[in-house]
Order: sequence, then C-alpha cells, then structure tokens
Amino acid sequence: MSHITPEPPVARMRDAMECICQPMFLIAVDRQQEMRFVGLNAEAEHQTGLRNADMAGRTPHEALPVRMADTLLANYIRCLTSAASYAYEEVLELPRGVRHARTTLSPIFSDGAGLPRRVVGIVGVSTDITDHKHDLRHLTAAKAHLRRQCEDVATAATAMAQRMRGPLSLILS
Repeated sequence: MSHITPEPPVARMRDAMECICQPMFLIAVDRQQEMRFVGLNAEAEHQTGLRNADMAGRTPHEALPVRMADTLLANYIRCLTSAASYAYEEVLELPRGVRHARTTLSPIFSDGAGLPRRVVGIVGVSTDITDHKHDLRHLTAAKAHLRRQCEDVATAATAMAQRMRGPLSLILS
C-alpha cells in the first residue's frame, strides 16, 4: 500500500464528509490517474461494515474482492473521464450483507493556480435502497396477482352472460 497525500481540495472534502450523515467515500486520483481510497465517513462504515482503516490508501483492487473492484473501478473511470457527476444503481456484497444502493459519483477538481483544471478526486454518496427494491418486488408480484384475478372475474362474467342469452334466458323473459 502506497502512502497517499491527497491534493488540498480532496483533503478539504475529507474533513467535510465527516459532518454529513449519509454514507460517503472519497477517492484520490493522481497524475497517472491511479485511484486510491482516501477514506469512508463514519456513516459509510456503519451501514456497510467496511472499515476506513482497511480502505484508506488502497486501490479498489487492494481493498475489495476482484469482481467488485472491477465493477466499481469502471464506474470511477467513467466519472473521471467524463469529468461529470455519474449516478447509478448497484448491488454490493458487503460485510453487513447484500445491499442495493443508488450511488452518485462527483469529480473534485484541482485548485488550478494557473494550471489546467484536472480531476484530483472523486466523492461518492450512496443511498441504501435495499428496502425499496424489496417493496418494489412485492408490489410487482401483488399487481400481477391482482391482474390475474381480474382476468378470472372477466372470464367468469363473460361465461355467465353467454349462459343468460341461452334457452333459460328466453324462458325467464
């Protein structure tokens, strides 16, 4: 693990994200575009079970399982190359279990000081949507069940209407 000294805008963001009660993580991007975690805030540690001490200073591949690191790094690279915010949904296998998250990555730019601005970091904000996804699956299943019941009622009503037009309906009228 190499030592990382984040550029001033990234260091300022590190201090600020501890004051926010939303899971956040911070990545430093060096001039060769290598990415290393600067850290997670306390809320991210609490919700994910990942530890800041295990993440800080490490690349995604040093800190996470290969498949997860590959996926996350692809998202980080997309944010880096576009130099724009990028939001997506993801499923993560974390120490606290499998979680669905809506994550937004935002680039952090260098101060400039006469030099061209470049992305020196990425801040990520994740919202746990696991319960929402669970509820959505249940609502979708309930809707499909209700649709089948409505179709059954419509079929029964059609059959009854056809029977009423038969010989019995003539006698009754």
